[in-house]
Amino acid sequence: MIGSTARRSCLLLGFAAVASCAWWLSAAAQPEPPALAAPKVDETKAGKRLFFPSVECVVCHSKGMEGGVREDSTSDLTEGKVWQQDDKHRLAYLALQGPRAQEMGKRLGIDVTKERSCLACHGVWFDDAEVKDRSLNAKFKLEEGVSCAVCHGPYARWADQHHGLQNRAEWQKKTRDEKQTEAGMTDLWDPVRRTKVCASCHIGNTAEGKVVTHDMYVAGHPPLPGFEIASFCRQMPMHWKLMRDKSPAVQKLLGYKAGELEETRLVIEGGVASFREAMNLYATQAEHCAAQADKSNRLLDMANFDCYSCHHELRYPAWRMTRNNLGLAGRPPLRPWPTALLALAIRQAAPQDANRRQELWRSLQAKLQKLALAATEEPFGDAPSVAKAAKDLVQWSDDLLREIGRTQYDRAAALQALRELAAVKEVVDFDSARQIAWAFETIYAELPEKPAAAARIESVLKELRDSLQLALPAGQKTELLKELDRTLRQASQYSPTRFQASLKQLDALLAE
Repeated sequence: MIGSTARRSCLLLGFAAVASCAWWLSAAAQPEPPALAAPKVDETKAGKRLFFPSVECVVCHSKGMEGGVREDSTSDLTEGKVWQQDDKHRLAYLALQGPRAQEMGKRLGIDVTKERSCLACHGVWFDDAEVKDRSLNAKFKLEEGVSCAVCHGPYARWADQHHGLQNRAEWQKKTRDEKQTEAGMTDLWDPVRRTKVCASCHIGNTAEGKVVTHDMYVAGHPPLPGFEIASFCRQMPMHWKLMRDKSPAVQKLLGYKAGELEETRLVIEGGVASFREAMNLYATQAEHCAAQADKSNRLLDMANFDCYSCHHELRYPAWRMTRNNLGLAGRPPLRPWPTALLALAIRQAAPQDANRRQELWRSLQAKLQKLALAATEEPFGDAPSVAKAAKDLVQWSDDLLREIGRTQYDRAAALQALRELAAVKEVVDFDSARQIAWAFETIYAELPEKPAAAARIESVLKELRDSLQLALPAGQKTELLKELDRTLRQASQYSPTRFQASLKQLDALLAE
């Protein structure tokens, strides 16, 4: 069934849509639960929101190409040039002007260059006329796509304060929280805050109008893959240095602890934060659906469910018949990949306390069971029950993030995470397998003092990179649509048995 061209692959997502909660074109944004570790910006100090043009950033953040960066500079001043030349985010808005997006617009009956559901992720949606007026007066251009202000914070105060010799000393005295609350600069060093920013598009966020629906898929939008924050950051490519690679002076300024494995922390805490955002997406969508007067609009959008439950090769016997689905048989479950890395966080929370780990695991399974049944007890879910169960899992995630946020991420933690990943024995789908492999690859790459069997471990990882298409279509020279068909082919040929054999090999090699 998986087609021979990228176009055919996307269109195979189907034109047989059922009536669903199709609020995405016109409904007002829905509130979401307070986000963990995301202090609000105090606009009495930070000033009003402003999306400033990235050229103002690039002017300074390209000077490092010529050398002469100060010892206490928190950046290399090369970031702007990397973003301009290599980062696909810069092309996000331009994609809306391309032939595929224009064809999608015709099918959906919208102008994709002006529609909120498109602009919210492919650039900026101005939900405030004053913000739009101020931003356009500042020569901000939508054509810049996902630009500096989108991720780092749309407030001119921090942009003014963080550069120049006159401001440097005062700015560097501020903590990262103060820079966020008092100046509006989003603290992307924090793994949970970074994941929330990235996941708002790569997973979805109802309050911000960032939701990819089944109708969009039907019209030709490429399917969103499972999102693993550390791997996506590494392959953007990164336009920043990791803390461990910065000067001692900068490490001290940013609160870096010697020996801390920051990418391992990002994988583990980011895995929980991604799960949280997926649950929040279910909860907020379901709440809106439950409030609809028309019963036909109370169904959850089909994009929330596992695509490959319907769109897969017709084979018998098939591995899908053997996997452990928590919901009712015969109905598509919710997408399973967000749960793939939660075992890492549970292990991190209590590495020496088996009873605590069992308590966390039992609590998670009970809550997941309630969500799975709510999503399948009626075709495409019982919205009120889904909202309640998903909100419960949001709270569970916040509690776990607080717990693991106080732990150490050292070599011992990395090794136990690798062993946890390699110990997965249940049948997992293609997207979950990618989560596990991406996480293993990142943590292993950061591991100080590689195991004796390093060469053989690298060989197994290479096989996983090829069979699971772990290389993302990153950079401006790699075309997503040319890579899409290959990824879908790999998904259709995916073998959980071979994947489990690879994990077994990795486990044995780590034990050596």
